[in-house]
Amino acid sequence: MHRPHTPHTSARVRPARRSGVMSLAAVALLTAVMTTACTAEPGGVDLGSDWKGAQAFALAKVGGQLTVVGVNPKKGKAEALTVVPSQADDDDTLAPQIAELANGQWVISVPRKGGKPDRLYQLDEKEHSVAGQSAGVEPLHGLYPAKSFVAAVPGPADEGKGGDKWKGHSSAVLVRKSGGWTTARTLKLPGAISLAGSSPTSDSLCLTRDAKDNKGETRVSTVDLLDGTVYNESAAPKGFAVQQLACDDGHPVLAGPAKAGGGSSTGSGKLSVDRTGNTTVVTADGGRVDQLAVDGDTITAAVFHKGTESLITLDAKSGKETHRATLSGLMDAEGIQRTKQGWLVFSEDAAALVAPSSPTAKKIKLPGKLLAS
Repeated sequence: MHRPHTPHTSARVRPARRSGVMSLAAVALLTAVMTTACTAEPGGVDLGSDWKGAQAFALAKVGGQLTVVGVNPKKGKAEALTVVPSQADDDDTLAPQIAELANGQWVISVPRKGGKPDRLYQLDEKEHSVAGQSAGVEPLHGLYPAKSFVAAVPGPADEGKGGDKWKGHSSAVLVRKSGGWTTARTLKLPGAISLAGSSPTSDSLCLTRDAKDNKGETRVSTVDLLDGTVYNESAAPKGFAVQQLACDDGHPVLAGPAKAGGGSSTGSGKLSVDRTGNTTVVTADGGRVDQLAVDGDTITAAVFHKGTESLITLDAKSGKETHRATLSGLMDAEGIQRTKQGWLVFSEDAAALVAPSSPTAKKIKLPGKLLAS
């Protein structure tokens, strides 16, 4: 099935508890007995059959089990499609991850107890199941698919002994997906990596690193995944709190509130765009930026302002607002994906579909509690 071009989105690197905002988990090693395709027993989960119509996938807790949910925006419906195999050493206190690779393939990683490597699965849309993969990297790493590589980035909680996140950082970069999930190289960057973003159209990874003791400016970097070169080192504007990051073909796009420490109940809620060298900065006047995506000359952001979540689209060149839609009943945008019918914004129990010309969103109820999207 043809899927629209995947936009450049972002995610926080730090692993999250499932009760909070979802962040990316790690790729992992799986035992040889799990390398062939397997269909989990539904175990009471009512599975749907609309694999063909699904344009977006997410993970949810359905009937107490980790389940792949497919969303058909054309029909305005979300269904549980298959259950991810449950293992005795699964760690259900940490967030799993689902990510779409540049070739359109979806992969799922599931954390394991005791610091073991996360299990990696591949979603098989033809067989309507998941298949275990035989290789991976360290646990608790976020997956960031690029054009021909996947970057696996550890969160601040995993750095240094005793949790000293300023002792350096290691980022594992995996070789081409067609050649397996072996590690091509390991990069070590100083400081705590707080945000990362990648693009399916380039082999670049954008990063932000917190300043020591949270003093000074946040550092912004771009990594060439082809050779490991770190370039375009710069600093975010002084006092600017970076809430979201996207990577536009190697050009970092930062988003956050206009004033440091500002809440989400003041100001106009409008967005403004400014360029400084290689970096684009999007500021929200009194708003909180929950999601960010860059798609060509368009910047799209989910912004929470005065009790309302809105999806706002800007012209990346002029900074002019071109579309705004209210996401009624959605208080915290936890994921964003683009479909042929418009943007899908995920929350804890529903997805909101925003058509290009509509000022409001269509709510699509999820069959369970969202875990990752």
